[in-house]
Formats: sequence, structure tokens, C-alpha cells
Amino acid sequence: MHIWTILIGVFLVLLKSGLKLFLVREPDLIDYLKAMAVLPVDVAFLIIALLIKYLTGKPPNVEQTVCYFLGYLVASLVITVLWSYSEKAIQKGMFGRFGIFFPFNLALSGAAFYLAITLLN
Repeated sequence: MHIWTILIGVFLVLLKSGLKLFLVREPDLIDYLKAMAVLPVDVAFLIIALLIKYLTGKPPNVEQTVCYFLGYLVASLVITVLWSYSEKAIQKGMFGRFGIFFPFNLALSGAAFYLAITLLN
């Protein structure tokens, strides 16, 4: 997979976050925290999109790639659940709880992204 495919995907995730945050109004602290909280979910779905592109391009080992794809779907489910907990913590003003969920979620999505890029290269 070309590096440009990955860079364009990352750019789109960042562009979506930036537009959502700054387009309509001036963001406050809660808006920034919510934008941060959803970033791992965006990364998880970027990974799934990259794997679908890889699967449609005749990968060398289809069975292994499908297993990775299913594993990433499960990881995306976990990441989405953690995002939900982070979002609820922000809404309730429980920033300590957000401080627990968000770094773990970011590490999980970052590790998944790294592993996906390793697989796809």
C-alpha cells in the first residue's frame, strides 16, 4: 500500500475533526475534549477502510487478512464503547474518569493503527 493512501486517510480524519470543531462556533474546553474523545473511533474506522481497500486488491493471504479484518472489527467495537464512556464522563464533568478512558482508548487505536500499517506494507 502506498504511503499516500495512509497520509490521505489521516489527513481526512484530522480535517473532519477540525471542521467539526471550528466551523460553526468558537469551541470551549468541553468541545475540545469531545473532539479528542472521538479521535480513536475515527482512527479505528480509517483502519477498517484501509483493510477493505487491501482486501479488494488481492492480498497474498486472503484468510489471514480476513482474520485481521474481523479482529479489527472487534477492536473497533471496544474502541467505540470506550469512546462512549469517555463522552459520558465529559458530559457529567467527571474529568478524572475521562483521563482514564481516553489515554487507554488512544493507545489501543494507536497500536491497532501501527499494526494495520505494518500488515499493509
